[in-house]
This record gives sequence, C-alpha cells and structure tokens, in this order.
Amino acid sequence: MKNEFKRFGLEKIGLTIVLLEITGALGLLVGLKFYFFIMISSLGLALLMLAGLIVRVKLKDSIWISLPAFFLMMLNTHIFWLSMNLIKKKIAEILILYPVENSLNQQLYCFILIKIQSN
Repeated sequence: MKNEFKRFGLEKIGLTIVLLEITGALGLLVGLKFYFFIMISSLGLALLMLAGLIVRVKLKDSIWISLPAFFLMMLNTHIFWLSMNLIKKKIAEILILYPVENSLNQQLYCFILIKIQSN
C-alpha cells in the first residue's frame, strides 16, 4: 500500500487516508444501531472512493484497476441513499407519535409529513 501511495504522490497523507477508511468502516458498524452514523460514514467513504477514482483516472490506470474504487463508491452512495430514507421515516414516526398543538406548528408538521411521504 505504501508503494501505491508513492505512485500516486500521496505518501504524506497516506496515514490520514487509512485512518479515514478505518473510521468510516467503524462508523458503518456503529450506524447499524444509530442511523445518523451510517449516513455520515457512508457519505464520507463514498467521497473518499470518489477521490480515489479521480486519482486512478488521472494516472490513467486501467478500468480493471479502477473498478474496486468505483464499486465501493457506488455501494457507499447506495447505503447513504438508503440511510437518508430511513432517517426520513424515523422523523415521520416521531412527528406522528408527538403531535403539536398550536396552528403554526401544525402547518409545519403537515408540510414535513407531506414532503417525507412524497419522497
């Protein structure tokens, strides 16, 4: 892996990248219990893989060598999209369980529910 970072010209930030990948993986595991973490971690990993893919394209690596970065980027983007929908559903459940009483909050409440359900 050190040789790859040297080839990319990123040997100074190689440790940072590895730590970000480990943090993202741990965030995905913690996110199984706390949904907010899976959203943040998957977005971070998707952006990290996008950066990796850009570096591979700039170095003119073959498609086969670039494919893992592309696959992981798409996978984490999909996880991010699913987690966004899951969080929207959780917000809708909370709004249904705790109704509001004044008219301004009721209008906002109805607007949020309509937006969540329309997506």
